[in-house]
Amino acid sequence: MKPIEPILWRSGANWVTHHFIHMRRRTVAMADIDLVELHRPFIALTLSLALALTLLGVRFHEVMTETELSLLIVPGWIAVVLSFQVAELKLHSYSLKDLKILMPIWRAKPMREAIDQVIDARKVERDGHAKSAARPDSGGAE
Repeated sequence: MKPIEPILWRSGANWVTHHFIHMRRRTVAMADIDLVELHRPFIALTLSLALALTLLGVRFHEVMTETELSLLIVPGWIAVVLSFQVAELKLHSYSLKDLKILMPIWRAKPMREAIDQVIDARKVERDGHAKSAARPDSGGAE
């Protein structure tokens, strides 16, 4: 499926236009999106695991070889570094169940910026229509 309108962001099979967010298995109308959040969901888990394994290594370093100690500590800290690269993009909507997308952070940030751009333009357009509707037209009544 190829988009007909201009693409604001594209990466592989995913793209964002003014009216749709197209993903591999799902297409969502932009009109349904109310809020976009970006989280790094695995940092707390991997950090606590790495700290626990490090403390365990410190506690038993006298009875462990250097190889055992490094095999205990290093994988936890590698997981922490990798967890900084994973992001969860959460799309909130009243009409849809919250949609969560896991992707690399370098793809999630530009995607969020493109979605925010459309949401902001929609708010400006809505506020502009509300102001013009609230203002009575003088129509040359002077």
